[in-house]
Parts: sequence; C-alpha cells; structure tokens
Amino acid sequence: MRKEGIIGILTLTFMLFFSAQTPARAAYPEKPMTMLVWGTPGSATDILARNLALFSEKSFGQQIQVMNKPGGSGIVAMSFLQNKPTDGYWSLLITNSMIPVLLKGTQPFNLDSFEYVIRIVTDPLFLTVRKESPYKSLEDFVEVAKKKPGEIRLSGALRGGIYELTAFEIMQAAGIKINYIPYEGNRDAVIAAVGGHVDAALCALSPMLGLVKSGDVKLLVSTAMEPEEELKVPTFTEKKLNVTGNMWRGVAVKKGTSAEIIERLHSTFKKAILSPEWKEKYLDKYQQKQGYMEPAEFTRAMKGEEKTTRAFLESMEKAK
Repeated sequence: MRKEGIIGILTLTFMLFFSAQTPARAAYPEKPMTMLVWGTPGSATDILARNLALFSEKSFGQQIQVMNKPGGSGIVAMSFLQNKPTDGYWSLLITNSMIPVLLKGTQPFNLDSFEYVIRIVTDPLFLTVRKESPYKSLEDFVEVAKKKPGEIRLSGALRGGIYELTAFEIMQAAGIKINYIPYEGNRDAVIAAVGGHVDAALCALSPMLGLVKSGDVKLLVSTAMEPEEELKVPTFTEKKLNVTGNMWRGVAVKKGTSAEIIERLHSTFKKAILSPEWKEKYLDKYQQKQGYMEPAEFTRAMKGEEKTTRAFLESMEKAK
C-alpha cells in the first residue's frame, strides 16, 4: 500500500476516534427552566409569568418553574438572577418599575446588567376603592384630598416603582397631596384597600379581577390612553388630568447570555403571545393590551425610558 494511502487511513481513524469521544452539543433547553418573579403569588407579574410558562412549555419541550422572589422593590429577584449563570435557564419577569428602582438604588448592577428578551403586554393602572368607600368618583377623591392634605392613604406595589411615580403624577396633576404606602405586590395593595387598611389602591387589573366582578371594589379611573369601554371606567385623560402611568411587562436575562439563547427564548415566547389562544385566555380575560417588542426594539425602548424616568425622578426630588 502506498504511503499516502496509509496516512489517509490513519488520519480518518483518528478523526473518527476523537469525534466519538467528543459529546455532541446538547440542544437548548435540555432541562427545566426557571422564571423569577419579584411579585408575590397572585400579583400581576405572577399571573403573567404562570400563563407565559403554560403557553410556552410545549414549544420548549421543558417545564418552566415560576419562582417568587419578592423584596426590595424587585432588587431581591434581580440580585438572584445576577448570581446565576448566563446559560438561559434563568430568566426574570420584569416591568418598567425596575427603571426607577435601579436608578435610585445603590445595588452593584444597573439596567445595562440585563439583556431584554421580549416585551409582552402593556397594562393600565386603576385608582380603586372598596365598595363601602365614601369615594364614588375621582372628583370625590380629589375633593377630600384637597381638604385633608396627606391624610388619604393610597397603596401600590413597591417603593420607587411605576406605582409610586404614578401616584406622584396624580398629585401633581390634581394639585393634591396623598400618603403613598408601598406593598410587595398588586394583590397585597388591593387587599389592604378592601380590608380598610388604606383608603384606596393604585393597581393593575389582573390581580383584582375577581373583586371587580364581585363588586367588592370599585374602579374610579384608569391611566389608559383610550376609554375603557368594556369596564365603563373613565380615564384620567377624559378627566383632563395629565396622568399617563402605564405598566408594561416583559422578560429579561442576565447580561452575557448568548445571542442564540436570547433568540430561542424570544421566538418561543413570541409564538406563545401572538397565538389566538393567548388572546382569548390571557389578554381578553385579564383586559391586557398586546405590547410585543423584539429584543433590539425593547432595548432601545428601555434606553429611552431610562432617560425620561431619570428626568422625572429629578422633578420629584425638586417638588419635595
């Protein structure tokens, strides 16, 4: 046998041997995944995360566990994620509350410490009272607040998040002063109102939908940009007050996660949230608005909102 033929056979043998010893790269995901939520069980973020997991697990071929990590206005959950590997098995359900929280905080990470995978929904906030409340309208609420500055107790989710910023917007627009009291989640905030621990709550709809249908709470006004015709709730815009605090929700992962993993997460979640079943069983059921953004658009939106929020926080400080 010629020398060249022997060398070729040996080369092929070595290649086959070493390829057999090198395990094939596993397809992602190959094990269950975890989505962190900074809200408490039953909060708006918790409800969204569990529905998103339910609608996405089949396409991923893996279970998605929802893990509640409340505390620190979301800092506990964000810190937990920052201590996990960038392998795509850990994600975080986020809202625009993270922007003011991180801008005001002293934590060792910031908005650039995350990759923004997908924005999912937008969600107006509602000024809400229990059914026994003397406030039957926004006008009633404002009238009393003007007569008794700082005495009305208004609950909302988190300290320093979008709820507190919206409460400040209400005070500025209506020329009133109210006492904002933070809770760890929407559901906790509205339960405080129902129990009479506070006078009103600023809350997203999904955690209190049952209470709305039962008549245990009354929605006085909404931050929605368009009239809430189905709910028959007036908007701040209709009341000639400049209050625009709307919530959005999406998914983020730790900075450094590969583009391939981010696209796998994005495409799978996108398939879930643009399906007819999602519209029927989540958007329509919880009166949510479609708010889809892909990663690049979502990241640009975050940068823009960071700039406007920073300016808003500065105006809050000056008004104190």
